[in-house]
This record gives sequence, C-alpha cells and structure tokens, in this order.
Amino acid sequence: MSDTAAMQIFGPPNSLATRCAVRSISVNLTLRTAVFCCYTFPRQMKKASALAARTWRVNGRVQGVGYRWFVVKCANEIGVKGWVRNEPDGGVQAYAIGSEEQLDRLAGFLHKGPPLSDVRSVEQQEASIEKVTAFEIH
Repeated sequence: MSDTAAMQIFGPPNSLATRCAVRSISVNLTLRTAVFCCYTFPRQMKKASALAARTWRVNGRVQGVGYRWFVVKCANEIGVKGWVRNEPDGGVQAYAIGSEEQLDRLAGFLHKGPPLSDVRSVEQQEASIEKVTAFEIH
C-alpha cells in the first residue's frame, strides 16, 4: 500500500492509526489474508453500562413445552448470564445479570415464550448480583 493510499484511508502518516493500520495491512497481505483493524481511543470509548440483576416468576403453561430451553437460547443471544428453573407449583423462575437494556429485552422474551407455551403472568423484581459465569438451566 502506498503512503498516499494509506493517508487517504487512515489519515496523516504520523498518526497512531496510520502506523498501526499500515503495519497490519502489510503483515496481513504477506499472509494472504484480509483483516480490517478497528482502533478505539480511550477518549472515544463509551462508559460501560452498569450491571443490574432481576428475577422473574413466570406462570401459565410453561413446563413441558421447552420454555427453559427457549429462555437459555434468548439469554445467550442477548448476552446475559444467569439461570432458569422449574418451580414445584408449575411455574418457572429466572434470574439474569446484564445491562438494563439487556434485561428489558429478556423480559420481553419471557412474556412471549416458545410457541407451545401459554404465559399468563410474569412478575419481575430487582435482585442482588450473584456470581454466575453463564446462562444455564438449574
């Protein structure tokens, strides 16, 4: 890549982004792969969303219809951690940790449920943050 092309794409030749990007392109072209590099500088980084935790109590026809597997799939797609379990009275309880936005999205899925379920009510409560490493069925 010529210096002129690098300057048009990445900015002035003395900038950190130009030096790093040109080096990365040179190495990647040598290996015959194309990789695009993205550089984020500290002043441009957004603040990380604060973590929150919630529990939900779901009632209706939610056992024996794949509800827990549905919740695990949705939680993993959203990126929250926690657990879901059947309760002795026929309901399901779920616990999740994530940003407020992620937890709101999960709550929407809990109200919907999988096709064979019939969700009649969902009770939500704020919870304390527990140590969990994934989203799983308990």
